[in-house]
Amino acid sequence: MEIDLAFKISYLLLWLLYLLSRLIPSRGLPSLDSSRKERRAVLREEGWHIIFTFIMAWYGNIIVAVLYLFNPPWIAWSYLNLPLEVRLVGFFFAIILVPYTYWIGRTIAQNFSYTIEIQERQQLITTGPYKRVRHPIYASAIFFLGSLVLVSDNWLFLVVLLLIIPGLYIRMKREEQMMLDEFGDQYQVYMVRTGRIFPKIRPSD
Repeated sequence: MEIDLAFKISYLLLWLLYLLSRLIPSRGLPSLDSSRKERRAVLREEGWHIIFTFIMAWYGNIIVAVLYLFNPPWIAWSYLNLPLEVRLVGFFFAIILVPYTYWIGRTIAQNFSYTIEIQERQQLITTGPYKRVRHPIYASAIFFLGSLVLVSDNWLFLVVLLLIIPGLYIRMKREEQMMLDEFGDQYQVYMVRTGRIFPKIRPSD
């Protein structure tokens, strides 16, 4: 019982740390000057797939988190009964992803936007976490949510993650096309030596 409580507390702390690692580097960014209504309008133009993805990323995780934390008897079937060692691996991997996510935010800085758009002084970032991976923000989110599946020992979180991934994939493809249109051959060369989510084993320098 004490172990389950410890993992629930860890789950809450991990989420808090992860959200802070995303929000702190985003303070004062130009892309956030627009109102929430304007950002929602841009997201609707992007397509319903991204609306669904955002809903699942926020509300899907919140609903499952509430179920996990309060643990009603009728979700007993959703537990994986993972070994303690596996859950600890998930915990430590999630911990590592917190400073990594902060590093991403600090690296992309003024070029970050929640919507698909080119900033006024957009730069092509190819250093730090972007040196080998084109979409480290999405990668960190996917791996973090995957780690929480292990921490929580509950496959309902995996269902939410699997529902999110297709929308993220579509968005990554569209972002890449936008960057190709903006930076042309420079971005094409960057794509050759980097992976979308996983770094290439033998990148071309």
